[in-house]
Amino acid sequence: MNDILKRLAFKYFPLTINEILLFIRYKYPFSKAIAHHLKSNYFYYYQKKNNFSLINTDNVLIIAPHPDDEVIGMGGTIIKLLNYSSDVTILYMTDGRNGGGHGILPDKLKIIRRKEAISLGKRYNLKQIFWNIPDVVKSQNFCIKKYLTNNNYSVLKMVKLLEMIHPKSIFITSFFDFSVDHFSANKILCDAMDLINLFSCNIICYEIWNYIPIPNCVVNITNEHKEKDEMLQFYSSQLKDGKLMNLMNDRNKTRHQLYLNGNIYGFSEAFLKFSKQSYIDLFRKFLDVLIKTGKTNPKLHPYITYK
Repeated sequence: MNDILKRLAFKYFPLTINEILLFIRYKYPFSKAIAHHLKSNYFYYYQKKNNFSLINTDNVLIIAPHPDDEVIGMGGTIIKLLNYSSDVTILYMTDGRNGGGHGILPDKLKIIRRKEAISLGKRYNLKQIFWNIPDVVKSQNFCIKKYLTNNNYSVLKMVKLLEMIHPKSIFITSFFDFSVDHFSANKILCDAMDLINLFSCNIICYEIWNYIPIPNCVVNITNEHKEKDEMLQFYSSQLKDGKLMNLMNDRNKTRHQLYLNGNIYGFSEAFLKFSKQSYIDLFRKFLDVLIKTGKTNPKLHPYITYK
């Protein structure tokens, strides 16, 4: 009987089953909170999972908590947007001085990573904004100190930027991604959105370290894959051990096999696409669940503190 149920499940709900298997395979400290959140809000995510449309918009803001996030998560989509003559602005929130670098001192690394991002921007004619906030300091995967927070200064700075650009689409790292800076970026955007009523826009979350559970938008980047690899080469300070390149390519291959064509070799990027209000509501709901499940897990404390 169990074998019959398994075969039926894979036949009629293959994407859902595969997402669950990915979720189990890559379990991490957010997993319990994500499971509770999806259980309560599953039908919202599930009913939109077939919306596999190419993202094409005139005015785009990409929020990258660290220099290189924009390429890892959505480099192929950036190329597509530029080919459609979209106006693309990238906000780099931190200077990345404490991440990667393989032995390079923080004060030197922040200069290197900014130069890398500027070189990428010149090559692709991207508008770039740098906040130059230090990124999180970690020790053995524990957050020791964080600088990027949703304090009044950062939130009002985001409000000013949004009112200046009026983006039709805002890309940001997924709030399911287990990174203090990535999560703080969502706190800042969410708080800023609460203060703005002048325009509506789509919020589109992209993947970095962790898979998005049940993505509702997948973009085929097979034709752009080679150029995406070339884009990441601009961030050579982060590529010494090859792990970042492998992570990016393995994820893009997996997404293509699951959602577009498992029989043909290719690459795709996965996203969660929300309306402005849906994004605010779902992020706040997830934060509430995270607070409840994080009280006994020290690794989650930097995520659930308000500031």
